[in-house]
Amino acid sequence: TVNAYKTPNADFTTLLTKVSEIGGIKRIRFTSPHPRHYTNELIDVLLNNPKVCHYAHIPLQSGSDAILKKMRRQHNMEQYMTVIEQLRSRDPYYAISTDVICGFVGETEEDFEQTIKAFEACQFDTAYMFIYSPRKGTESYKETEILTPEEKLARHTRLVELQNAITLKRNQMMMGRTEEILVEASSTRDATEFVGKTDNFKKVIFKPEEGRIIKPGDYVKVKIDDIRGWTLRGTLIND
Repeated sequence: TVNAYKTPNADFTTLLTKVSEIGGIKRIRFTSPHPRHYTNELIDVLLNNPKVCHYAHIPLQSGSDAILKKMRRQHNMEQYMTVIEQLRSRDPYYAISTDVICGFVGETEEDFEQTIKAFEACQFDTAYMFIYSPRKGTESYKETEILTPEEKLARHTRLVELQNAITLKRNQMMMGRTEEILVEASSTRDATEFVGKTDNFKKVIFKPEEGRIIKPGDYVKVKIDDIRGWTLRGTLIND
């Protein structure tokens, strides 16, 4: 819960601002914030400080308040949706990823439907989706499971299919945009191409023109003109 950071003289908003003032730092990204610790002041810095990336990984875990309470997540869906709406209303391209557990012990069909509705409402760019399994030493381990492995898998499959469609839709929004890319490395599939990330943490592959030297750590302008799988591809723009 990185955004819960607090000292007698500063909070996470202050910390981000001070880090952004350090020379040589161009991008700031962090993980994982907790929906309970977003404030209006923090959201203003996230959206208005040009060095803070427009991306956040905000764990959801479940769309059901009853399950969230069992998990002791310390947030509810109203709080969660307020954060998403504040970020996306001011920047529709603000990228959000999440974590979710399918088939948590005691999860009813209605609980799972609430998770489906949450995914539809939040329109996550990506999601890490897991099937619940009991672990000794946890409180949930003491409970009797109401779902079979097949039922948990069916819920997971349904959620993955939904998220795949949403991810494609969110990636399609990037088509035609010119983005500044932070170059990370040569492509593993084609050494003549490079891979990097946009400000909103989208993976982009591009090929430099002959004779231009590009290396990891460089910033380049790329026009997004193709999607292959979950990866964006683009054409390098001369500055």
